[in-house]
Amino acid sequence: NSSFIDGEAGSGSGGGLYIYLRWSDTLSLHITDSLFRHNSAGINGGNLFIQADATGGSALVEDSVFTGGMTAAGEGGNIYAFSTDEEEPLLLTIHRSEISEGTAGYDTNAELGGGIYTGVPLALEDVTVSGNSAHVGGGIYATGETSDSTFNNITLVYNTHDGNNLGAGIYKGGIGSIQFQNSIVAFNNQASSCSGHTCDCYTGGADISTGNNLEHGDACGFNYSNTNPLRGPL
Repeated sequence: NSSFIDGEAGSGSGGGLYIYLRWSDTLSLHITDSLFRHNSAGINGGNLFIQADATGGSALVEDSVFTGGMTAAGEGGNIYAFSTDEEEPLLLTIHRSEISEGTAGYDTNAELGGGIYTGVPLALEDVTVSGNSAHVGGGIYATGETSDSTFNNITLVYNTHDGNNLGAGIYKGGIGSIQFQNSIVAFNNQASSCSGHTCDCYTGGADISTGNNLEHGDACGFNYSNTNPLRGPL
C-alpha cells in the first residue's frame, strides 16, 4: 500500500524499487495496492527490479499500477525479473494490475521488454499490458527457463517495437512454455509492418494457447484469429 513516484537509479537498476537476493536468502515478497509511476533506471527495471541468486522464492503483486517506467540502456521499462537458478527459479505472480507506458532503452533503442522483461516463470491474471515500447518485445519479453508461465484474462494491446522487429505484444525467447487463456492480444504496432501480424506475438512456433483467446492477427495461434476485439486505446 505504497507509492513509488519519480525515482531515479542513475547508472543503476530499479528506479522505483530494487530487490536483489543473494545465495543465502529466499525471497517472499508481497506488493499490494501500490503505485509505481515515472521511475527510471540507467540499466534494468525502471519501476521495479527483482533478481534472485537464491533457490526458489516468490514475489506476488496485486491490485497495483506500474506506469511510465523507463530504462536508458537496459531491459524491463516497467518490470525486470530474473533468477540465476534455472532449476528452481523465482516465481513472479501479478494479479489485477496495470502495466502501461513503459519504455526500455530510450537512449539506445536496442533493449528488450518495455512492459515486462522476465527470465523467471510468470503468472499473470486479470492484468492489462498496454502502451509499452522496446526494441523487441514491447509488451512482454520472456526468456530463459520461463517454463509453466500462465497468462489468464490478460489484455495485451497497443504495445510497440522498433522497425521490422518481432513481437511488439509478446516475444518468447526462451525454451520454456507460455500458456494464454481467456485473453486478448491486439493492435500491437501496425500489422502492415510485420509479416503475418507477428507484431502481436512471436513464439518461435510454440503453441501458447489453451483456449478462449482472441487475436487481431494470426501469429499467436489463438482459436479466434484475425478478429477485431473492438477495443480503443486504454
